[in-house]
Amino acid sequence: MAESRHELIGRGGRRHYKKPDHHIKDQRTYDWIRRTFVGNAQVEKAIRAFKAGIDDQLNFLFDELLNLRAMRRGYVGDETVDSRRQVLFQAFKQLREDGIKLRYITELKGRHVTHLLQRWDREGLANGTIQTRITHLRFFVEVIGKPGLIQPKAKIAANGIAPTRVTRESVTNVDKSWSAKKVDIPTMLKQADLQDVRLGLILRAIAAFGLRVKEAVRLPPHEADQGSVIATLDVQALDVIHGTKGGRHRLVPIDTPELRALVDEMKRLVPPGDSLSGRHRKLDAALRWYYREIAKLGITKDQLGITSHGLRHEYVHDRLEMQGVIAPVKAMNVDEPTTAARPKMSRKEIMVVRRAVSESIGHSRPSMITAYSGSFVRPPQPSAAPDGVMGLPQTEGPPTAAAASSVAIGQRPPAAE
Repeated sequence: MAESRHELIGRGGRRHYKKPDHHIKDQRTYDWIRRTFVGNAQVEKAIRAFKAGIDDQLNFLFDELLNLRAMRRGYVGDETVDSRRQVLFQAFKQLREDGIKLRYITELKGRHVTHLLQRWDREGLANGTIQTRITHLRFFVEVIGKPGLIQPKAKIAANGIAPTRVTRESVTNVDKSWSAKKVDIPTMLKQADLQDVRLGLILRAIAAFGLRVKEAVRLPPHEADQGSVIATLDVQALDVIHGTKGGRHRLVPIDTPELRALVDEMKRLVPPGDSLSGRHRKLDAALRWYYREIAKLGITKDQLGITSHGLRHEYVHDRLEMQGVIAPVKAMNVDEPTTAARPKMSRKEIMVVRRAVSESIGHSRPSMITAYSGSFVRPPQPSAAPDGVMGLPQTEGPPTAAAASSVAIGQRPPAAE
């Protein structure tokens, strides 16, 4: 009869503990393995990995659990998995470098996490880098059954680290759209057309449909045009599959004549089975080509103070306004008579609009829209007027980004005054 965790054996009147078959020296780790993995084969595989070393343990966990989306079990994108892998391997390596030797990854404790945060703070890493590492660590400690290891902001601050260093701010207080930077969007898009027609198509797709750069670069116009599939709903849509986060595809409405004309133009210029960047380019090569080409147009923070992601911000602002909601970061630049003339919307109505726009740009949580629109609870205060005009000459009464993206492709832009 077992008196403890292991069976007792009598030898000449003396009592000895029988060695466990698994050879895992930490009983808590062995219990976690038995709880987490199902089936003898999987448990045996886990035990072999945990007997081999930290790197083997991490590799095993990535094969089984760390390639999943937190709390929902769906698989995440390759880029997220690669980032997660790099952060976790580096974290345990840095602990070893600092003389903290762990036999098992499940032995990670709060003091080890604090040590890592203090080291990253001393190294002067950017806030965003530290926050990304904390995000991956938070998922990791949940997987090993220790969700409390990531301390609240107040306790982190007590360890000498500013809360702003470890808290991701997902609400923007700055209008990052191109129109806020006084960039003439139609002229810039025509300049892109003249430089490379495919480059112009990519920028127009970002502006018109709020696509991420990867999504636009890999967009196949013929396959993505789903107008005929949902014709019974009297709605046409662009099916965005390639380059999305986590492989989640979405339908973006083609609900204006300008958007319909743009999709038709993309299908005319790009053959079936081809993407906007060209099928001869792999993704990495396509992204290098894209960023090299837009830099020639001055579309960088260092040159014009803009990025192509600013067109995605522009799309969100335009979509909100089409449904009667002005983005808070944009509202401070809108004339008061114009704002007063708009009908008041309830909080529930605004939430419905936010949810629809958020889904159209590939976010499942309506709260993510605040990274583009600003806070609807605490709107930003007006800032000082910008010094001078940035970018190309601003035309009288600039159109929306979606409308600008549908202008005729290949036409020469008007000369600057």
